Amino acid sequence: MSATSDYPLPSPDASHHVDADGKPAYPGRFKNVGKFHPPGLAPAWDDSGWYHIRPNGEPGYSQRFEKVWGYYCLRAAAQHNGRWTHIKPDGTTAYPVNYLWVGNFQEGACAVRSDEGYLHIESDGRPLYPDRYAYVGDYRDGIAVAWVATSRSCLHILKDGSKLHDRVYHYLSVFHKGLAKAKDARGWTHIRKSGEPAYRRRFKSVEDFYNGVALVETHTGDFIRIDEDGHTLETLAPGEVTAGWKILLTGNLGAGKTTLRQALAKATGWAAFGIDDARRMVGDGTPRGEALGWAEFLDRAQAHGNAILEYTGCGPNSHLVNESLRLSGCQVLKVALELHVTDCARRIAERIWDIPYPFRQLPDAALLQKIHQDLADEWRKRPHLHLSGELHPETNAKNILEKIKLGIR
Repeated sequence: MSATSDYPLPSPDASHHVDADGKPAYPGRFKNVGKFHPPGLAPAWDDSGWYHIRPNGEPGYSQRFEKVWGYYCLRAAAQHNGRWTHIKPDGTTAYPVNYLWVGNFQEGACAVRSDEGYLHIESDGRPLYPDRYAYVGDYRDGIAVAWVATSRSCLHILKDGSKLHDRVYHYLSVFHKGLAKAKDARGWTHIRKSGEPAYRRRFKSVEDFYNGVALVETHTGDFIRIDEDGHTLETLAPGEVTAGWKILLTGNLGAGKTTLRQALAKATGWAAFGIDDARRMVGDGTPRGEALGWAEFLDRAQAHGNAILEYTGCGPNSHLVNESLRLSGCQVLKVALELHVTDCARRIAERIWDIPYPFRQLPDAALLQKIHQDLADEWRKRPHLHLSGELHPETNAKNILEKIKLGIR
């Protein structure tokens, strides 16, 4: 017997093992048994405790444990005196230390939880790297997922603990056929080993690719199959159209858009995002960084689902914002937050400008006056709900929600 499938299998009630014909492999019975793994040992539980047995039902060693699991890479996880370790096929411990939890060895490495955090160890118990994480997963093809507690993010690491790429995500899976599932602020996607998304779209959920095709769920509830470039191949089950609402806050610098956005987000629980958030996320103070920031903001504007968006409301990208909102399929309420230029100047004079702009000119009276005039033209073109920036943000939030018939929770 050299392969796992060649060994007897657990009976339906998991009290013993049976051969290929369903006949008992041995006369004894246990409280519970698991599957056989090389070198031909299976977990078993009786009144004496947990241990491993051979295919004939005889104990593989004399030691007993609180719990044991199957052998992987000739190491089995075992619990003893409330701590965890790995044991060799003869029942002796594989290394002198113990842990709060251990996993199973895969590719010569194992995820364990120490008193300092999660890490990977070698078969002799030596750590593969000095770092500790909030959680780590198993290695597949030399790559594992590690969770960073301080930033609540995930990254891919190699066997020596170094990063596979510099991108971090809210969630990551291991790679399957060259692509890994990933989640960022916009939703779910697939990424390549470079860390870059395989396509621009985001989804409510995604599955692994199977021969170049993956099943995903869109934000409108459609179940579709996509190719590796994110193109829709077919729709399996159309969902209900629940695109939602987009509230777009516009106004001069210092008019109070961000404060109002925060009040709306608190009242509704909706996602809230401004162009300055996009600049901080992907901008670097260069023209290219500015373009990336606008691309991120436009993606949020075009996405399905309720959201509160904020930018001045004028400028060369205004038509792109309007088109993205149209493509989102959402109902849109545009809000004009009005405040006198002198009051705007007073407010912004108290700010610290740490946003990565690619412009040399910081806000001054001339810029505020120009934005004021551009906004007046923009607001004349399209209907807006006009509110005063002098009012309390919660009052303005209530007026907005009453306009779209939503109560403040």
